[in-house]
Amino acid sequence: MGGVKDLLGSVVISGDGDFAVAPRGILISSEDANALAKAMIYLREEKDSMTLMVARARDFAIRNFSKERLINDISSLYQEVLA
Repeated sequence: MGGVKDLLGSVVISGDGDFAVAPRGILISSEDANALAKAMIYLREEKDSMTLMVARARDFAIRNFSKERLINDISSLYQEVLA
């Protein structure tokens, strides 16, 4: 709960075992420069996919981590406690 995989979403494409493509980003093993290089090449070659991935990530961040969402959550909590 609450890790990088949760932020990026479920894996949709496995890139030769070196990296995995998710709806909102790419997962690679830590300290694996070769996997990072392959993922960067993938993104360069798949510009449309990258553009869509960036848009999904931005939308996800705004929906889940915006100031407005936090204010609404806190307001709802207070209303529930005071009811």
